Amino acid sequence: IRHYPLVSWRKLPALLVTFDINLAPLRGDNPFGQSKSEIKYMEAALLRVPTIASPTAAFQYAVHSGENGVLADDWLNCMEELVAKPALCREMGEKAYADVVSRYHPVKRATELVNTLNQIAQNCRGAPIWEAARLPQNDLSTSSSQWVAPNLQRYPEQAKLAVQ
Repeated sequence: IRHYPLVSWRKLPALLVTFDINLAPLRGDNPFGQSKSEIKYMEAALLRVPTIASPTAAFQYAVHSGENGVLADDWLNCMEELVAKPALCREMGEKAYADVVSRYHPVKRATELVNTLNQIAQNCRGAPIWEAARLPQNDLSTSSSQWVAPNLQRYPEQAKLAVQ
């Protein structure tokens, strides 16, 4: 087990891809631990790295233990099993990648957001606002990834100008 200092999110993938197993420990017995998302699973999964995670609500939603990752009851046993079975480790990483692409891809999430906003608009105004059909429905596994430019990350109002 190696511990690394904090790195920027832009450098994180280069570090994560070197991992055999990603660990995502959280305390489930306090509100802070339960309020955290499954982002650690998603980041590693996009690089086909399996995650061993605490069984918080978010990780229980994302990780199907034994398939696309592991929800840890006994951390040492979970780590020993994956280290001893590299083929299982690779298979879990592949399944995690497929899961994240199918459930968390921006096109998928945008569609869900439009549907949610339309339900709210339907309830409040009597009609939907956006047409879901206008969203791209291409093959999610082959769409290109695009990074947000650092200046847009620092000054998001520039991104607003682009969509006006």
